[in-house]
Amino acid sequence: MFLREGINLIDIQSSSKLSLDYLNASYVNSNPIYSEEAENAKVVGEPAEGDPSLIRDDALAKYASGGKYVNGITSYDGKERNLELTEVEVPESGRYKLVVQYANGEYSGSHSYNNNVVERYAQISVNGGEAETVYFKNTISWQQFATVTIDVNLKKGKNSIKFYNNNTYNGGSNPYGGSNGSGTSPFVDTVMVPKQYTPAFDKFEIYAQPSVVAKKEK
Repeated sequence: MFLREGINLIDIQSSSKLSLDYLNASYVNSNPIYSEEAENAKVVGEPAEGDPSLIRDDALAKYASGGKYVNGITSYDGKERNLELTEVEVPESGRYKLVVQYANGEYSGSHSYNNNVVERYAQISVNGGEAETVYFKNTISWQQFATVTIDVNLKKGKNSIKFYNNNTYNGGSNPYGGSNGSGTSPFVDTVMVPKQYTPAFDKFEIYAQPSVVAKKEK
């Protein structure tokens, strides 16, 4: 099984009675078959009005890999912006693990007792295929980088992976109040989060599916 760096939660379920004594994790390797800094990828578009450069090396990049990151990928103003990995080369066709290192410190609204964190999202398209929407948990700070692991199907040889944001977040119903202070207006996603972005991308890595290793006898 593929485990990320840091703390992992493993949920074990059984259809019959099970007495579990211990788990033994056999380390295989941590070598990606592809690695790319976000700032070295193909970044398309110009910043939205009032936004800084899409490729940034400001104070928030202190903990970014390589000292830079890519932020500002959005389409709320109708203009195209995206980030694309164009030279993702793998030895065989199959399913691979895409690890995205990112930061997301966005908040919406103002409450003295609530942190209104925004779960930024991205549409991810492999080789021009149908895009998958992936949400990125808020990391509380723009200097705090985390990872999300995504299963992607790649073909033997070179592949392309595109990341963008189509500004179509739908907040759904809001039974505890609407978009105004008194809660009388219905929930409107573009009022709560009018300008929707991908997270700040830092680094991308591709790993092969974990190999089955020989069982270790106790």
